[in-house]
Formats: sequence, C-alpha cells, structure tokens
Amino acid sequence: IAGRIQREWTSSGSRSIDLLMQWAAVAMQARKFDTALDFLDQVVTLSPDYAEGWNRRATVHFMMDNYALSMSDIDRTLRLEPRHFGA
Repeated sequence: IAGRIQREWTSSGSRSIDLLMQWAAVAMQARKFDTALDFLDQVVTLSPDYAEGWNRRATVHFMMDNYALSMSDIDRTLRLEPRHFGA
C-alpha cells in the first residue's frame, strides 16, 4: 500500500515536472546534490502545489546538512499534504 501511495505522490500530472523529478533522482543517486537542487528548485517554482517536489527538495537539503532549509520544505510539504508519511 505504501508503494502505491508513493507512486501516486511521484506522479505530478505534468510530464515536464515528472522529467525534472527523474533528473533530480539521478543526480541524488550520483551524490550531485547541487544539480539535484537546481532541478528541484525548478519543480517547486513551476508547480508550487506539488507536495512531493517540496519533500524531495527537503531530502536534498538534509543530505547537504542544510537542516533549517530541509525543515522549511518539510513544513511546506505537510501543509500541502498533511498525510505525507515520508515527511
């Protein structure tokens, strides 16, 4: 069930946003956090109501030890999707 919920969250409804999210995921796996952050900044700018964009950006900030920025993005995630168990 959790996997189905996560797949639903990662589907933004926009092919462009989904592509940016995929590129960010690849950059994160390669530990290219600045690159991932660039993609995710575009995601939250283009689609500010897409909770998973904020959540993923929070994860990158956390991985970069930017805890205050991570918490800010988690707050935004939870305002958009209060049931987001990952946040």
